[in-house]
Amino acid sequence: DDVRKMLKSGMDAHLEKPIKLDAMYDAFYSYIAHGNIPKTEYVGTEGEIDHKKGLELFNNDTGFYLEILKEFVEKYEDSADQIMEHLKDGNRSEANKILLDVSGISSNLGATHLHDITMELKENLTHPEDLDYVNSMKKYRRSLKKACESIHDFSF
Repeated sequence: DDVRKMLKSGMDAHLEKPIKLDAMYDAFYSYIAHGNIPKTEYVGTEGEIDHKKGLELFNNDTGFYLEILKEFVEKYEDSADQIMEHLKDGNRSEANKILLDVSGISSNLGATHLHDITMELKENLTHPEDLDYVNSMKKYRRSLKKACESIHDFSF
C-alpha cells in the first residue's frame, strides 16, 4: 500500500532491500528514459572498455557513467581475490554472486570482453572438478585488471 501511494504521488521507482542490481539498473534506466538526467558529450574510448558504448547505454550522461565506473572499481577491482577466497572456503555460491554482478555491470559499462570471460568463468565453476575454471580465472584476472586500468585512464 505504501509503495502504491508513493507511486501515485509521483515517485518514479521503488527498490526493495536487499537491493538487486538488475532492479537498481531498471530504476536508473527508467529515470534516464524520462529525460531527468542531462545529456553530455562523449569524451573518449580507452583500452578494454568501449566507453562510447557504455556512455550510449547511460544516455550519454558522462557524470552518471563516471559514478558507476568509480563504484565498479571500488567494489570489484579485487573481485578475483574475493572469488578465490570464496572458492578456497568452499563457498561457490558467493563466488557466483560476485560473477553475476560483474557480468551484468561490465556489460552495461561497455566491457564486453570482461563480461564474456566472467560468463565463461561462471560456467566453468559449475563443474570445478574439471579444473577448467583455473584458466578462466587467469583470463578473468587479466581482463578485470585491463578494464580497471581503462576506467582509471578514462575517468581519474
